[in-house]
Amino acid sequence: MKFSELTVLLPCHGLEDFPVYLEGAEADAVLAAWCAPWHPALVAAAQRVPVWHRIDIPPGSLAEMFLAVPPFCTDRLPSGYLTRAEQEGALVVTPANLHEASATPAGAAEIDPEAVADFMALGFCRLQMELLTRQMRYAISIDETFFQNETVAAAQAAVAGDTAGAREHLEQCFEVLYDSRKHFYPVDVHLIAVTLLAETTLGASLAAELAAGTPTNLLTTSSLLEKLSAEHADTWQALLRTIDDGNACVLGGEVAERESPLLPVERALASLVDGAKQYETLLGRPPVVYGRRRAGLWPALPQLLTKLGSQGALHFTLDDGRFPLGPQCKTRWEGVETSVLDIFARVPCDATKPESYLALSRTMSDSMDSDHVATVAFAHWPSAASPWHDLLRRVSRFCPVLGKFMLLDDYFLHTDMPGRLSKFEADDYRVPYLKQAIIRRQSDPISTFQREHRQQAEQTAASALATTADLIAGSASPADAQPTPAEALERLAALLPRGSGAEAPRVLVFNSANYARRIEIAWPPDVELPAVEKPVVAAGTSEGRKFAVAEVPSLGFVWLAPGTTQPAKKREQPLAADNVLGNEFMEVRISRSTGGIQALYNYAQRGNQLSQQLAARLPGGGDQYTTMKADRVEVTAASTVYGEIVSSGALVDAGGEPLARFRQTTSLWAGSRVVHLDLELSDVEEPRADPWNSYYAARFAWPDEMAELWRGVSSARQRTRAGRIEAPEFVDIDTGGGTLSILTLGLPYHRRSDPRMLDSLLVVRGESERRFRMAIGVDLPHPAATATELLTPPLVRLETTAPPAAASGWFFHTGGTNIVATHWAPIVDEADGTRVRGFRARFLEVGGRAGRVPLRTFRRVSAARQVNFLGEPILQLSVDDERIMLDFGPHELLEIEALWVGEAADSQD
Repeated sequence: MKFSELTVLLPCHGLEDFPVYLEGAEADAVLAAWCAPWHPALVAAAQRVPVWHRIDIPPGSLAEMFLAVPPFCTDRLPSGYLTRAEQEGALVVTPANLHEASATPAGAAEIDPEAVADFMALGFCRLQMELLTRQMRYAISIDETFFQNETVAAAQAAVAGDTAGAREHLEQCFEVLYDSRKHFYPVDVHLIAVTLLAETTLGASLAAELAAGTPTNLLTTSSLLEKLSAEHADTWQALLRTIDDGNACVLGGEVAERESPLLPVERALASLVDGAKQYETLLGRPPVVYGRRRAGLWPALPQLLTKLGSQGALHFTLDDGRFPLGPQCKTRWEGVETSVLDIFARVPCDATKPESYLALSRTMSDSMDSDHVATVAFAHWPSAASPWHDLLRRVSRFCPVLGKFMLLDDYFLHTDMPGRLSKFEADDYRVPYLKQAIIRRQSDPISTFQREHRQQAEQTAASALATTADLIAGSASPADAQPTPAEALERLAALLPRGSGAEAPRVLVFNSANYARRIEIAWPPDVELPAVEKPVVAAGTSEGRKFAVAEVPSLGFVWLAPGTTQPAKKREQPLAADNVLGNEFMEVRISRSTGGIQALYNYAQRGNQLSQQLAARLPGGGDQYTTMKADRVEVTAASTVYGEIVSSGALVDAGGEPLARFRQTTSLWAGSRVVHLDLELSDVEEPRADPWNSYYAARFAWPDEMAELWRGVSSARQRTRAGRIEAPEFVDIDTGGGTLSILTLGLPYHRRSDPRMLDSLLVVRGESERRFRMAIGVDLPHPAATATELLTPPLVRLETTAPPAAASGWFFHTGGTNIVATHWAPIVDEADGTRVRGFRARFLEVGGRAGRVPLRTFRRVSAARQVNFLGEPILQLSVDDERIMLDFGPHELLEIEALWVGEAADSQD
């Protein structure tokens, strides 16, 4: 076998217009055709390195010629060229992939496959360097004679079976290419390989990936790691060894990838904390780089991760979600408050596709031009990467001419610090959960989030009551106890001191918020109403129902005793009359024809501010909705304390056919800025499969097209201009003269169907819930706090008991509704196991204001400190007897620990 020239024919005029844009099989074929002439048997036979020619102007002389042609390009050759090549003794190959390119030519002796792969890597590297040099607007600088001599010497050694000698000469070739790259880019280039794990890839494929020996980053969850350790012991041990050897970094952070952006911030945090603990149990260390495959990035994430000790995060996901790209691949992500986290903000190349490697030079040059840390990332399932990825790994093992594979923990720790911050808007993110739930036929894609928010509010209230009870008693309940709010209130009530005197019915009202507030009470029907005197601000009856409103101290209580007589009737107007609800802040007019809100009048502004109806959006072109048609509109409560109007009817289409029945209860309390909506649908015709175009919704309309919309993002108020809005807490309509808040109470999905209309989705396909709660607030100072109050269950308890020692009292107080307590727990003596030494609490700033806030306690505190979410100390806090000074940033979630006087501060852990 003898050749005078090794040639590849390419579909381009020059390397400047090399077809890096090709995809799929065509990309595979071009790479294979380029690499085929680099087979060591061919190089040794020709005694020279391969060259290339334009396919439309091929070489004229074909004697002793080796030609590699992409199979999809043969029709571009001159007619009869292939026939003449055969007649003149040329060898023409048309490899479609790397496997065919690596095949031993006919008549040649077999060569070590590893040596063949090394030569394929050299050919691949030479192509990338030729293209990269041109992409970087530079001329390649290589001693071609030296390069050719070393390549031929390596090929001859490989043919002779001298693998070590061949490798020694190949190292010289790669070094020549590396030196050439240093002329135009002398600093390091980084390669990041992200291996995705799933339940189906934990066995042999993962073991093979770990055995490859190239640094890789495993993106997983702790539940998958637990499954791996339990069911694939050999692979698990291989993973632990690979981590210890410094060739693997485990990315992740959660037990499972939940819908965190739509969950209460405490639930999102719990998912991360539980994940960190499980990672540490399994691996001996928590993850230091956060990542997830499923959509779930949102602006509140940086502060959660920084206070969990994360070094960095992957700012991309690999499903249908939307997220912004950073100005550079490595940048610093500033969250809704002041936390900053290093992130990798580029979508990785698909390592399974040949076009990722055909266009590698373009991807790399883009990073060299724009990033201060040039980086190219690849993602793939275990052992599922393209063969071209293996060649890139092989090149990296010779020298970092095309970059060095790195672990992400080293990448964030050792590469240059980004010089700028990136603060992304909430609208830059969007999750595909609703559409995915419909496609996967998941049940309750909307009410699932309502339950999450309601259950979290109940859990927060229960933790406040249970912790207060533990602090009073001095001993803690069992650590695994999860009392309901009612159970926690019962225990706390039993601990409140009683005086002497006859037992009588009394109503205990508890406020679980850390600020004083008015609490509206559905009074027990068999108990006389209390006298309207402090703390009771209003009391009244209607149709046998009794209502009261009382002012309750922050995280405190009031005992309300029944009055001896009915409250004197005043000349005040009832809150409901005819079809109108009204109090000192607003008037709400219910439409007799639709049963929805015809008009909401705010006394501080002129004209109708908001209207509301229930409707079904009909599939098809245009905005087609049903008509809300009321059968009945009646006043069901009309006291001076509480007004309620119930409307019922049907949602009918253009032909008059009903698609659903409805019942809407609209209510208003005295002294309240909130209108309550209880919505119920029945006999519902199931919507179509497109959830954003076929649904039942509460529709809101306002008069001003120029009004700005804001939405709650983990309780932070963020501007939105999106058409599809994710807001499970609230949506604010800011007209400039005032603000109306739609309190969504866990309803996550909303569509701005018109510049002045918003649809809050209630029922889509697969949704079984038919009852929903919402509210409308007028000029609320902090809608996130109000939404939490509305989700918190009534903490009211009727007891027959002796007179209390104190008619009211408080336990903790921060003042102002911009600080909301989200979690309470006792600090228990580790040796004793039950003795309470102090308390632990988390507070969230919801007003967007930085400042110093005193936390007052019912007992003297000896020491307090701020800790991260793993309980590790951050700083000591200033303490003045019963006051702890807390410094908040805007929207900051802050955790503290405090010890009572008498407890040694040095044992606080």
